[in-house]
Amino acid sequence: MSEYTGIVILCEDRQQEVFARHFLINCGVRKQRIYVNVAPQGVGAGEQYVREKYPDEVGSYRRSCNHKNISLVVLIDADMNKVTDCLKKLDDELVKASLAKRQSDEKIAIFVPKRNIETWISYLQDQTQTVDEETASEI
Repeated sequence: MSEYTGIVILCEDRQQEVFARHFLINCGVRKQRIYVNVAPQGVGAGEQYVREKYPDEVGSYRRSCNHKNISLVVLIDADMNKVTDCLKKLDDELVKASLAKRQSDEKIAIFVPKRNIETWISYLQDQTQTVDEETASEI
């Protein structure tokens, strides 16, 4: 990764933040180049926070991406919903803010754990096990 790379993580909670940070650092991103926008505790649902902040972060990314090597990483739990429904809700937020939907050439990654981030952490800890994203898990 370029020394001038900047990655913004938009996520629901500290557990998603820790997961994303470790994932990015293991991919070679310098920790000093990771910036986080995490939902504040006790102020509504994390999923709602991510949905509502998504257009702001996409707008910020688009204003800077032509002269900076930046990316946006979004984490949002699907919970009991379909992953496609979560992605559509994020698209709808962009449209509501008069922004174009995410384009395939943009450095915007959206991670949608089906049940919760614990299933992904569990898989990364032991990739030989089978992980069930339909059932609530405890680590």
